[in-house]
Amino acid sequence: MRHITKVLRNNQLAENIFDMEVYCPELASTAQPGQFAHIRIRNSIDPLLRRPISICDVNKEQGTVRFVYRKHGYGTTLLSELGEEGIELDVLAPLGNGKFPVEIESQQVYLIGGGIGVPPLLYAAKQLANNNIEVHAILGFASKNQVILEEEFKQHGNVHVYTIDGSYGNKGLVTDYFSNVQVNCYCACGPKPMLRVLMSHPSFVQARGYLSFEEHMACGIGACMGCVTKIKALDKDDSSESQSWKYAKICDCGPVFTSEKVVFE
Repeated sequence: MRHITKVLRNNQLAENIFDMEVYCPELASTAQPGQFAHIRIRNSIDPLLRRPISICDVNKEQGTVRFVYRKHGYGTTLLSELGEEGIELDVLAPLGNGKFPVEIESQQVYLIGGGIGVPPLLYAAKQLANNNIEVHAILGFASKNQVILEEEFKQHGNVHVYTIDGSYGNKGLVTDYFSNVQVNCYCACGPKPMLRVLMSHPSFVQARGYLSFEEHMACGIGACMGCVTKIKALDKDDSSESQSWKYAKICDCGPVFTSEKVVFE
């Protein structure tokens, strides 16, 4: 689970968005769509905590794993400044028992991503397409300078891009695409407000859904209870008349949950 990987590239992809590829055949052979890595930024206690970064893509033949991340805080700023190739990174991966399904009965799957929630869907798109499942990627961004991975998704299916300000693609939100579309199966990753709207949208109420949650994490392995979300207590032993939900650890039980389990406040 712990790997010392070698950075092959770490370049800027869009405004505050960076694209890093590492060499690690062991990780490439086991990583699955929807999982993530817990990355130690540098060999010191500063920063103390690792940073969780979703796995964007995998090339098993070349032994490489790709991460696309946003430079937002102290840790990811340091990560973006690692510099030239050849640097070693200490990585815990693959993590997460909740994954995107890629072997399913549905003939088509909608992949819906918002902002930095787009990268975790790329490996799922590749695997679904390899399994002869029709892929429709609906990708949402704030503006043109935030648009990423459009061409990569086009290699695996149909792509529709939405920007809030209308500076690129369609103006509006990803949910606008589904005004006259009935969905049977979908995978989504993005801000919780976006996921909440999808759950209540008429096109998704009867659909089989898989939601990936973005969350700050401490341990990344389910020990500290620092990243929890509410899910339905579907088992009889877990529920009572007064409580129909329970807490689940996103890093361990997730980060992907089936829509039937998710509880939004």
